[in-house]
Amino acid sequence: VITNSNVDYLMPIEEKTHQLKKLGVDLLYIVHFTKEFASLAPQTFVEQYLMKLGVKVAVAGFDYKYGFKGEGQVHMIAEQSQQQIQVVIAPKVEMAGEKISSTLCRNLLKAGHVEKIYALCGRPYSIQYDLQEGIEPYFTLPKRGHYNVEIHTTQHIYSNVIEVMDEHFIRGVNIQSSDKVKIVFYEADPYYMKEL
Repeated sequence: VITNSNVDYLMPIEEKTHQLKKLGVDLLYIVHFTKEFASLAPQTFVEQYLMKLGVKVAVAGFDYKYGFKGEGQVHMIAEQSQQQIQVVIAPKVEMAGEKISSTLCRNLLKAGHVEKIYALCGRPYSIQYDLQEGIEPYFTLPKRGHYNVEIHTTQHIYSNVIEVMDEHFIRGVNIQSSDKVKIVFYEADPYYMKEL
């Protein structure tokens, strides 16, 4: 999506790269999503990107769309590649009747339901935080409020209740460290959250 507003990322590209590597991905291509890229016809996208990169099997979600205005649909890739690319379509996965997606995760964060992220993603939501500068770029904080967290430094792990003040700053990270820290969110603190 091309937009003039800030995007609430769940994870910066460096962290995505790290997680994909842990899953066994050997090679990752990153394509900058420009207006020119967004305006590619679906056939052109398949030819200039998938086929030129030597893709043999494309795995995509059941609702994946590509090309100008999302006109290309996942089932069209095989035909547009003259059957040179095999397509595997990942089925819809739901939890409590809702499709599991990054949009759902962002909405849960905005509502302060960090504990539900674990169930959706298989791990708790975490961010990188600079004690002087605030949240590291391309991470998103949950809504304003108090949360039970773990704070990971290079030396120790601390359990704590912190307060998210706004989209950039947290209060309650009372540790002596000049390093950036990882903050792992487990749940909204029910004692404090009922006051908001």
